[in-house]
Amino acid sequence: MKWVEKDEKTGRSLEYTPLITDGTYIYVIAKEKDPKSEEQKDADEEEDAAPKLVLEVYDQEYKFVRGVTLCKRNAATPFKKSDNSDDWMRKTKWATNGQAIACFTSDRKARFFSTETGLYLAKEKYEDLEENDFVMCDPATN
Repeated sequence: MKWVEKDEKTGRSLEYTPLITDGTYIYVIAKEKDPKSEEQKDADEEEDAAPKLVLEVYDQEYKFVRGVTLCKRNAATPFKKSDNSDDWMRKTKWATNGQAIACFTSDRKARFFSTETGLYLAKEKYEDLEENDFVMCDPATN
């Protein structure tokens, strides 16, 4: 696996990296710089903008299969929460069934993304449930 502390060119960071598996693939949540257009660069003088989250997929021999950016409902807008800080990453729990990846955050919300495209699928509140009450299942059967 391409395990480096930080790549200055891409901003790829694995300082705190959730690893998830569905028994077939290994899923890694990496952070990368979100490239900006020239207009955005001019409008935003802050160099340390929040990184985007990239779902990297590896096979059982640790060979890279694909990488997809986790996005909001608009495929052009990367999902960003609490600046995707290491603290936010530590508090967030992740799970997958191979078709969707779930992100359980401390604000008691579960967000679901496609493992194929990275697109945002749904958001659920879990105020009445304990964190261990979640079971990932095949969305086609629900």
